[in-house]
Amino acid sequence: MGFSLHIHDGRRDTNSAPIMKHWVYSREGERNKKYIERTNKIREPRAITRVNCQATFRVNLDKKSKTWVVGSFIPEHSHELAADFETQFHRPHRMVKDSNNALANTLKTVGIKASQIMDFFVNQAWGYENLGFGLKDLYNNLDNEHEENRLANLFWADFVARLDYSYFGDVLAFDSTYKTNEYGKPLVILLGVNNHYATIFFGCAILTDEMVETYTWVLETFLFAMNNKKPISIIIDGDKAMRKAIKKIIPESRHRLHIWHLQRNAQSKVHKTPEFLTKFKDFMLGNFSPEEFKQLWQKMLDELGLPNNDWVNKIYSKR
Repeated sequence: MGFSLHIHDGRRDTNSAPIMKHWVYSREGERNKKYIERTNKIREPRAITRVNCQATFRVNLDKKSKTWVVGSFIPEHSHELAADFETQFHRPHRMVKDSNNALANTLKTVGIKASQIMDFFVNQAWGYENLGFGLKDLYNNLDNEHEENRLANLFWADFVARLDYSYFGDVLAFDSTYKTNEYGKPLVILLGVNNHYATIFFGCAILTDEMVETYTWVLETFLFAMNNKKPISIIIDGDKAMRKAIKKIIPESRHRLHIWHLQRNAQSKVHKTPEFLTKFKDFMLGNFSPEEFKQLWQKMLDELGLPNNDWVNKIYSKR
């Protein structure tokens, strides 16, 4: 007839067997007056959908005959019903067929977007009115498949992060936490510093791996979320794949290594003397010409006996 319904009430016996079911029209009842009369609303009120329609259907189980008996039935509606071609769009009637669902998941695995898959189905059915489901239903069905450790790359940033980046996004720092979260996946946090020298959050990403392609996706997604504003300087922990991704996506940005990570690695890689850590910090924070840096670095290596240390020579090549 052109309407959707939902279960309003039901009862069961002591053995949990159903003995009463009561269905009503989805537009039954009315919105509470306190929500309509409020004057301090921040958001626009939702459209009125409940119009106190009295259409109802209730059945009871007759204990003696063990048959269902109609207890109440009101077929009349207090409003106009949907046309025949519109009934498929009522929530209880919308359904993605198993065949369509299987095809949609196959298309998605080869990189086709859900919106493009929806266009394909609409074209195949010769119009939305013949399809029987909408884009949201398709999204919900595709999301239901993302279980059993199938989570791929995930990026997140909120309005505050985007606003902060618009003001303080000249310098962007990557902080990667290697598989220390409960999912066992790499976590990348994108950070900055505001005018109070406080650390601020620009976004984060949970990744499937640490390949160049994955970090490229992080940068592309981040820039898209931030209206394509590119940082002037990027600070990372020295990951090779991340360096390559930065050169590919933001080649004009200055690329620097994170002092905290350098100091931590120096402490674990160089066991000679604590003096190296002090001198190493001076080299990172000092102001030298290239020639001065080279001479003083060689002098330090000779004094501390580190000319053949692999990590020291490797970090010098990245100066």
